[in-house]
Amino acid sequence: MDAFLSQKAYSRLKALGYLPFTGIPDGLLLGHRCAQRVFLEDIFPTQRGFFPGLQKYLELDQIFEDKIQGFFSFQENSHPINKILAPFAFRKLFLKINGHSKDGLTMTSFLIEYDQDFKLDPIPLKIEAK
Repeated sequence: MDAFLSQKAYSRLKALGYLPFTGIPDGLLLGHRCAQRVFLEDIFPTQRGFFPGLQKYLELDQIFEDKIQGFFSFQENSHPINKILAPFAFRKLFLKINGHSKDGLTMTSFLIEYDQDFKLDPIPLKIEAK
């Protein structure tokens, strides 16, 4: 499995990286799946640390017409990330983003898996060329 990030979604994430670090939100990744690829077409920013519980997640997924494919976070610590290691996030994508690295915006993509415990498995991320 791999993930494909559209130029639109990449540009929006890059723009969020320009905010002061304390103002950078977390958020939802929107798109669709086809075979072994997750296509990420857009994002929906949320407040920092906001990863919904099951009921809120189901309501948001209905609003977004079943297009929630995962979550993103600019946070460096793992505490907020642990909130998404839950059954509703199984097989969803997680993007860990560093907007303040010397190389500019860097992203690491993971698939949320379960093997006696929830964990993040790294997967390749491709970004649409301009």
